[in-house]
Amino acid sequence: MVYNLLIGSTGAMYLEPLNIENLLNQSTFSKDDITYLLNIKEESDKNLLLQRSKQLEEKYSLTSVNSYGLIEISTHCSENCTYCRLRKDNKEILRERMNRERIIEIAKEINKSGIKSIVIRSGYDDFYDQDRIAYIIYSIKKHADVEIMLSFGERTYEEYKEWKIAGASGYRLRFKSSNQDIYNSLNAHGSFEERIKHIDQLKMLGYQVCSGSIIGLPEQTDMDIANDICLCKHLNLDIAEFLPFSSQNNTPLQNNKPCSEEKTKCITAVVRIVLKDIVRCSKPKYSYSLENDIVS
Repeated sequence: MVYNLLIGSTGAMYLEPLNIENLLNQSTFSKDDITYLLNIKEESDKNLLLQRSKQLEEKYSLTSVNSYGLIEISTHCSENCTYCRLRKDNKEILRERMNRERIIEIAKEINKSGIKSIVIRSGYDDFYDQDRIAYIIYSIKKHADVEIMLSFGERTYEEYKEWKIAGASGYRLRFKSSNQDIYNSLNAHGSFEERIKHIDQLKMLGYQVCSGSIIGLPEQTDMDIANDICLCKHLNLDIAEFLPFSSQNNTPLQNNKPCSEEKTKCITAVVRIVLKDIVRCSKPKYSYSLENDIVS
């Protein structure tokens, strides 16, 4: 049994059993609340946690946050993140780029299927510069009634601004981990502080910003996850994504074991309960890869 420490009107201290159902139905959560939920051990409490998460998932599952198409336009990347198969030192991956007109055509196909939101994603690839991406955005918006979210990593303020003017409405830039030691260990682009500055820039320009962390990174603790969830609230994100770590071949972390399925389910449930309607847990309804769409 877990108890709350309370102080009465006379100053006397006493213990009151914690009501897990009341906790799960709160509208706001402190870091201590989140940490407690992440450390639930009793099976009956875990079941209540998962049931509450399922209720919220069903409530918000029809929002545009969870209904989108994904277009992967490049497997080129100038960075060397320790967990990512696109890292530049991976010599086993086929490096491809999708033709601009094909990207536009796919976006139109997605829109015709009834989807109103697409994510255009690539590694750090300078080939897709400010003008090329602006052309793609403008051309899609000209022919399709769809919101466009970009995912190209950290780019310049001028690029963000130009792409917003061209018609992009959202940008996905994952902060990976709020623990700066973990962030640095991933060999990710720039510093954690710079990553947060870029997220702030995107918010200032009026983008719908999607960010979040990776569940199951080496040395990650429940307190780190609690801090990640709190950071999502602090950043006032429009969409939060928590991606389970998955080991990739030909990367330094290829032998790293991910979180257990049960632990990942519980963490995802806590994320849903705390962040509610801004959480994106679903996979894209349509996903297009680079097969047969190579730029010569």
